[in-house]
Amino acid sequence: MLQKRSSVSSTNISKRSFRRVKAALHQARSFVKLIPFLAVLIIFLFFGAKALTIQKINCRVNGRVCPREVEGILWHLSGDSYFKINRRELHWAIKQIFPLDELKYNFSYPNTLEVSITGVQEAYPIASYQVPQLPNLSLDMYGSSSESAQWSRPVPEIESFATDLEWISQKLWENGSLTTDVSSESGFIKHIFTSIPSENHISSMYKIIALSYRYLENPKIYILDDRIFLSQENLPDIIIYVDSPLTNVESSLQSLDYLVTIKKDIRVLNLSFKHPILK
Repeated sequence: MLQKRSSVSSTNISKRSFRRVKAALHQARSFVKLIPFLAVLIIFLFFGAKALTIQKINCRVNGRVCPREVEGILWHLSGDSYFKINRRELHWAIKQIFPLDELKYNFSYPNTLEVSITGVQEAYPIASYQVPQLPNLSLDMYGSSSESAQWSRPVPEIESFATDLEWISQKLWENGSLTTDVSSESGFIKHIFTSIPSENHISSMYKIIALSYRYLENPKIYILDDRIFLSQENLPDIIIYVDSPLTNVESSLQSLDYLVTIKKDIRVLNLSFKHPILK
């Protein structure tokens, strides 16, 4: 009796083992059938990723070539996959140095990232000096005196004041932004201030500077808080308050050739008012 049970048990074990082997072989055959598909998928993913790797970047701002600062940020995307671009981080990084309104990008072949940025007008590079106290100009102390010999033209005094000061390179934008200028090209504009101006103040500065470049030939520009001093060869120093009405300023700049003939030996023209002041 015991021998019979042992024989039945052995038979059951053999059947289970056979079923396991059969199932394993079936799985193996199924896997073998999948190998070509997996190989094609791997090849597709490899070459697909390579095809979407950024090797070249074309960037335009308002239809023109991007400034070097923006190109420097985009350059770090070279070698990455198009799908790895983090739009929010890219937008934030560019906005730190360039006040943009809209950022668009797409991928084109061969391996080119096309970037289009809509932003504000071109910025002016400036040298910024933050000081505890503005220079004491002899014009402010003696300008109303009848003794004209007591005061000098303000621009040479400002230049002398700024000679040994440390400064940082920035860009001044129409929308009232001041951003870091990595190119370190300060141009002809020096901004000397005691406290950081408001966006409205900076925007007004931008508009007056734009008018100055329109009507003067490469003027040197010095901004002392709320006053802008312009210097051009063969002209008196020009003073314009930042909050002056632009219509008055433009009208006066258009009339410069006439204004300088009104009085001999003019040192300063104050164009901040409807009727310019000559000193």
